[in-house]
Amino acid sequence: MAANQVTSCEDVQYLLRNLRVVDDKIIFGLNLATPTQSFRNTVDPAQKCEQLFHELAENYKERGALLERCLQHSTQRLSELRSIDPATDASLSWKIKSERSKVRELRNELGIEEILRERGRKVFTERCYRHYRGYEGW
Repeated sequence: MAANQVTSCEDVQYLLRNLRVVDDKIIFGLNLATPTQSFRNTVDPAQKCEQLFHELAENYKERGALLERCLQHSTQRLSELRSIDPATDASLSWKIKSERSKVRELRNELGIEEILRERGRKVFTERCYRHYRGYEGW
C-alpha cells in the first residue's frame, strides 16, 4: 500500500498502522537474517540483512512522505479555515478546532515515527553490523 496512492489523509492512522507492521516484526526479521551458527549454511546473513535494510528504508521513506504530505495538507486547510469570515459559517469554530486537532495529531505521529526509526536502526545495527555495512549514514 503506497502512500502516494492515498487521495485523502482521513485514513492516515489506518495506513500508518499497516505500514508500521515492519517495525513490529523487526526482531523476527533479524532473527531470520542472522541465524545461529548451525543454520548459517542455509542462510546468507549479508543478503538477508541487505534485503531487510532496503525494506526498512523504503518503509521509513513511505511513512515519512505520508506524514509530511498529510501535515502539509492539514496545515494548509487550517490556514484556509482561518481566513474565512466567521459570520458566513456558523460551524467554523468547530471546523477550526477539528483541523487544529488533526495538525497536532500529525505532529505527534512525526515524533512517534522518529522514535520508531531510531529503535529500528539501533536493533538493525546491533544485529547486522557484522554482515552488512551499506546502512552507514542511514
